[in-house]
Amino acid sequence: EEDTREREAALDALRREFSAERAALARGSEKTLADALALAHDKSEARIRRLEDGHAKALKALREEAAAAALREAERASSDAARDKQRALAEQAAKAEAAIAEI
Repeated sequence: EEDTREREAALDALRREFSAERAALARGSEKTLADALALAHDKSEARIRRLEDGHAKALKALREEAAAAALREAERASSDAARDKQRALAEQAAKAEAAIAEI
């Protein structure tokens, strides 16, 4: 009977040791999982920042390109208008000279 109690005591000690190891392993797994999640979150945030930076740069480039295109169009329109005005003035001068010549 004493032998049985010793075996049961040894078995209880092994159960407590196993339980403590299992609890330590669970805590370690939770910490490892939390660390992995934190790392994944940090990587996701870094990727989001890179995407936002790229988006901002692309928008800036598009705005600059649109501004340059608008400036070129304004210059062309101004040049066309100046040419049209010059042509109209030349026609008026020619008509005026023709009218003077008839007099």
